[in-house]
Amino acid sequence: MTSHKAEPARGLWRRGAAWSLAATRAWAVVAALLAAAALGGCLGHSEARQLADKARALWDGGRYQDAARNFITLAELYPSSPLAEESLYWAACLYQYYVQDFEQASREYQRLTVTYPRGRFFHAAKENLAEIYERDKDTRHRALQIYQQLLL
Repeated sequence: MTSHKAEPARGLWRRGAAWSLAATRAWAVVAALLAAAALGGCLGHSEARQLADKARALWDGGRYQDAARNFITLAELYPSSPLAEESLYWAACLYQYYVQDFEQASREYQRLTVTYPRGRFFHAAKENLAEIYERDKDTRHRALQIYQQLLL
């Protein structure tokens, strides 16, 4: 019995071999980039978690402004982290309820709602933003607009 090897047509083989080498190199580069991104994401998550833990420790220690800054740093350095949106929310809450810096709180709530319009903290951020707007008679109309948006 003779064994038959399947061989590509000669013209295709030469073109295919050149393409195959180029494709192999390209896929190696793509695979390396994807692995680096995945590894970076894991490392980023660990670092984001450390920043969140540090912010919570500062909060527990009564250092509210420092805690808020750490939460904001986390959100800025790791915007795609699952902790980023929540960090902006807690930073804004710290500014609103503990530091009583309503302008900064309002900026952080606005940043959260623009950056994460479908996020799980979106509605709570909007409600808290409306609360801030209610405090001043010049911005009460904004509070009313937010409440109307939330009802729709």
